[in-house]
Amino acid sequence: MADVVLSPALQVIFDRVASPVLQKLADIWDMKDNLQSLQHALVMVQAVLEDAEEQQLTNKAVRLWLSKLKNAAHDAYDLLDFVTAKGRTMSPGKGKWTLAISKSIDADKVRKMLLTLEMTVNEGLLKFNFREPRTVDRQSDKRETSSFVVESEIYGRADDKEELVKLLLSSECHQDGHAMCIPIIGIGGIGKTTLAQLAYNDERVIQHFDVRLWTFVSDDFNIKKIMKSIIESITREDCKFSESD
Repeated sequence: MADVVLSPALQVIFDRVASPVLQKLADIWDMKDNLQSLQHALVMVQAVLEDAEEQQLTNKAVRLWLSKLKNAAHDAYDLLDFVTAKGRTMSPGKGKWTLAISKSIDADKVRKMLLTLEMTVNEGLLKFNFREPRTVDRQSDKRETSSFVVESEIYGRADDKEELVKLLLSSECHQDGHAMCIPIIGIGGIGKTTLAQLAYNDERVIQHFDVRLWTFVSDDFNIKKIMKSIIESITREDCKFSESD
């Protein structure tokens, strides 16, 4: 049985739950508390998910729970994606667009789905003794990123990737010979690196640019080291320069 990997799916669900469309609908449906409770549960499980995914290798009960959580997460993703898609197709200029969306969606179905996911999350948190990585562990084990990504394993990033690729290919991003920086901002664990990897490996980006470089910048922000890494990636030779100029 293949290992169950849940981090990407739960990251997307967290984004959907926090979306303005769902927040407005929660007010109409009187389920604000449901959303907040689910958000809290998702934060808690994300903190220990790495340990849970490791424990499944030797603990069958953990593996079964992760499989159950995966099914609940996928059901939630499908429904939340439908809700947010509805929000994109409605015109916010009409004033009553959220009310129109609410009438076209079964509120009880959404509430039941949110509750099922939350209960499944809490079931594992209460039953198993998962360990949250200590700060010292994270500082001593910084994992260097690379441009490699398995796109078939990524959920719910298609729209975000499309927006990023459009920005990269836009003439506004490199007009008058000036380079532009496009930041991807958010809390840890929501998939910023994954989104960058997807855009980096997009065929349109590959065809558009003469050179693409992936450079890892750690907490040890050393300008000279970063510049030398970029130069060596281009030239395929050791950089002999010692000064920034």
